[in-house]
Formats: sequence, structure tokens, C-alpha cells
Amino acid sequence: MSESVKSGWPDKLSPQFKLGIWILGFAFFVEAITSFLGMQEMGWSTYGKVHAFLQAVFGGVFLYWLRGRNRLLYGLLEVAFALFLLGFAIITHVGPPDFSQANIGYLAQIAAGIYVLIRGFDNTSQGFKSWAESSA
Repeated sequence: MSESVKSGWPDKLSPQFKLGIWILGFAFFVEAITSFLGMQEMGWSTYGKVHAFLQAVFGGVFLYWLRGRNRLLYGLLEVAFALFLLGFAIITHVGPPDFSQANIGYLAQIAAGIYVLIRGFDNTSQGFKSWAESSA
């Protein structure tokens, strides 16, 4: 099976096109994060919600493309994000971590962080195996 059939991309892409895709994807990702942080201060207008939604969709498409092209890098980014998510949840939590209704959001954040961490380890492992096979 040729590479273009597996990924949907042509076999040969110019380095400039690949760089452009990387820059575009990174810009959408950064724009989504900065817009989200800015919208927390300005309020959630309808325009802001649509803008954030579209950026999240484009960011997701870029991350899916990255996962298909370089699973090792994607897995490492996923592990880094999981560590950030867990750290943020733990640092910003106030009070004892118990199973009361007030702590449901905190416990959900911890569970999500653990899930993303496990997925990151799995994607990193799969990416490393693929990289080792292609290097051999």
C-alpha cells in the first residue's frame, strides 16, 4: 500500500508545503489557546464561541494529521499535555481531595489527566516501535 493511500496525502510533498502545514497547524493551536484565555476576561460572545469552536476543530484536524504522520512526536506532546493538565488540576485545587459533590470537577480533571497520560504513553510506544522498524 502506497503512502498516499494510507495517509491521504501525496507521496511527494515539497518541504515548503510541509513547513506551511506545520506553521498553519501550530498557529491554529496557539490561537485557540490564546483566544480561550482572552475570552475568559472579555466574556463569551457568540462570535467568540464560534471562533473558539472553529479553532478547536482546525487544531484537532492538525493534531490528527500529526498523529498519522509522526506518532512518536504526537505521543510525546500528549504526555507533556497530560502532565500539564494534572499539575494544573492539583496546583489550583483548594481544600482536601475527597469524594464530595464539590470535588467532582477536580476528580474529573484528575481522571482526564490520567487517561490522557495513558494514551500518550501508548502513542509514544507505538510511535517508537514504528520509528525503530523504519530505522532498521
